[in-house]
Amino acid sequence: MQDKKLQDKYIIDLLKEMPNVRDERSKQEVFAKVEAGLRKRKQKQWIMPLISMAAVASLLFLLTPPFMDQMHHNNKAEKSEFKSNENQISMKAETGKMDKAVSDVQHFDRLDPFQGNVLNEIPTGKVLITFGVPDKNAQTVIPVSVLVDESKETPVAELYEYAPQLPLEDLGLGEFNLTNYDMKMVDEIVTDDQGQKVDVGDYVTITVPEGSDLEHGTDTREIFNESVNETFRWLNFSKAEYYSGTKNGILFEQMSAPESGIQVYKHQSKAYWLYQFDEKHPVLLAPYKGDLEQYDFEIALREMQKDIPERGLKASIPADVVIEGVTETKGDPNVVVKFKPGTVLENNEVYMQMMEAIMMTAADFALGSVSFEGVDNIDQIGNVMLKEKNPVPIAPNPIILMNP
Repeated sequence: MQDKKLQDKYIIDLLKEMPNVRDERSKQEVFAKVEAGLRKRKQKQWIMPLISMAAVASLLFLLTPPFMDQMHHNNKAEKSEFKSNENQISMKAETGKMDKAVSDVQHFDRLDPFQGNVLNEIPTGKVLITFGVPDKNAQTVIPVSVLVDESKETPVAELYEYAPQLPLEDLGLGEFNLTNYDMKMVDEIVTDDQGQKVDVGDYVTITVPEGSDLEHGTDTREIFNESVNETFRWLNFSKAEYYSGTKNGILFEQMSAPESGIQVYKHQSKAYWLYQFDEKHPVLLAPYKGDLEQYDFEIALREMQKDIPERGLKASIPADVVIEGVTETKGDPNVVVKFKPGTVLENNEVYMQMMEAIMMTAADFALGSVSFEGVDNIDQIGNVMLKEKNPVPIAPNPIILMNP
């Protein structure tokens, strides 16, 4: 009996000397594992660390055969229970992290990995609504396109409905404030020279309270107008009329008279840069006119090779990509972008973003399609076939709301 007590004490002492088993992974490694789990939807398999297995093997080797016979069933049950508990604890911790990752960042998704930042078609039963949202520093307005179920609601009503669901923090954007004001859609009907009434399209009226914050601050006028513009031009509205209370117009700071509104045009000859709040947020396409008075499609492409740091925008065309020119043929809506002969491109994220920016810029210049010359090492980048006429996209930055 004394020998058995000594053996028990010896076992307890050995167990106390076993190494402490703990997860030494960094937060980055854990997050990477969580992301992989979300993509693959596979349950992780957990194993006992090798050090613990070696220690247990050494312990078993030291024990005498009679003692092993006596303890075999108890040890087997205890090890099974220990491993089960360890797996449950580990899986609960990992599941908790996965759940937090989902709740924090998975509020939206891309429509298609090969058309990440452009919308090429609208599926049957869906309609497009677009939100012009300022970046976090209120320097540039980024259009965010959302496909929603077709309904009898007006586009303005849908803006109010879906604006609260926008994952603006996940996108690295600021606030969409237009739905803080009273907006109404108006079907404009005019009388022509023959006295006939003609429906000339829709426009929006926006009424802000008298004394609104819009009347204070040097940058609010530009950002407000651009938010209106980038929201309603994709909806084919013709203009926006402004009201302050019952008065016509909004008196922005540093203006001597109220501004009555803006004209809205579908095609505005804007070029497209890249906006990314930081490396944890997605890259978005950002339209910007720039300060150039003479701004044709070819000039736009050259400007897109330059960063605009004061706007928080990065070049969408790499500086080492040489574009020798563009060719437009009268009567043909297609434009040919000519790279330097022998240019080598790859089907990767950098060049996909370049192609998307070029295609959206062509759309903004009212061009119908784009083809490319000078690249022989590859035929396709993303969904762009380099040697074919590619129809221009419908809108930029499409997302699917995950919690509609």
